[in-house]
Amino acid sequence: AGAEPTAVIPSVIRADTPGATYLAVVPDPANRFYRARKGEVGLTEAWALAYAVDGIVTADADADTKRAIVAVVDLPSQAYGRNEEMAGLHQAIATAVTTYHRARNAGHPVVAIVVGQALSGGFITHGLMAQQILALDDPGVEIHAMHKDAAARITLRTVEELDRLGKTILPMSYDVKDWAKLGYCDGLLTVSDADHPTDGDVTSVRAAVLAAVEAAHPGVVAEGLSQRPLGRRAYVRSVGPGFQQHIPTRQHGGDTGEPGIGENSGHIGHFEVDPADVDAAQQNHCRGAVKLAQPKRT
Repeated sequence: AGAEPTAVIPSVIRADTPGATYLAVVPDPANRFYRARKGEVGLTEAWALAYAVDGIVTADADADTKRAIVAVVDLPSQAYGRNEEMAGLHQAIATAVTTYHRARNAGHPVVAIVVGQALSGGFITHGLMAQQILALDDPGVEIHAMHKDAAARITLRTVEELDRLGKTILPMSYDVKDWAKLGYCDGLLTVSDADHPTDGDVTSVRAAVLAAVEAAHPGVVAEGLSQRPLGRRAYVRSVGPGFQQHIPTRQHGGDTGEPGIGENSGHIGHFEVDPADVDAAQQNHCRGAVKLAQPKRT
């Protein structure tokens, strides 16, 4: 970001530039909650993120141009612990998510860049609410619902079996290139060394983040970057050989105060739908795929 980071709390840092605030969760070996000492999102981390984002929204309430919020993501998970669960970790996470959503509705471009792990409730708390999601194309980048060892245990398979399944079933793959094919990636960024970036790596990633910020501004579509759907259209996403999923959408943010229906970046194309179909889907509380198209070659 080109700015010196400061601590919101020891495990949450921010860096402020003239047009953006960068936020990250970092390890804190002295964290009073021992389950959140290695960069996990725990109670205090979720509350601190909500506090920081809420402060940005409040400070920019009367500004014509809202600051961008960039979530730098390297999160092994949420903090799994009895203390966290009893104290309401789910409520703390929900508060952070709601605050990010409030920032989007207020006109703040929200961008996430995944530079390491983005797993489970950690990514839900910090990054998944972004209008633009970027990721480094590096073997160390992992975006998934759970750790591979945990997924193997819960599915009664070995890690090797999961790896084999991931080669043919994309949602099961832990390869960031496969994740990028699922429709949520707005930019897979090539770097020479993610752990020891060169000046060229820093320059190219900074340019990609700035372009994503521009694309995330309401009503703006930047060339070369996908944008969250605008207007009442149904965007098409491939869901299997010969099939496509039709996802009715509406403009995100705006005056509705509600998230868009079936928001999908990385769309393949779009077609017009009857607004009544969308209204019916909303009334039925359908928040994702609404109908599956007839078999169609893609």
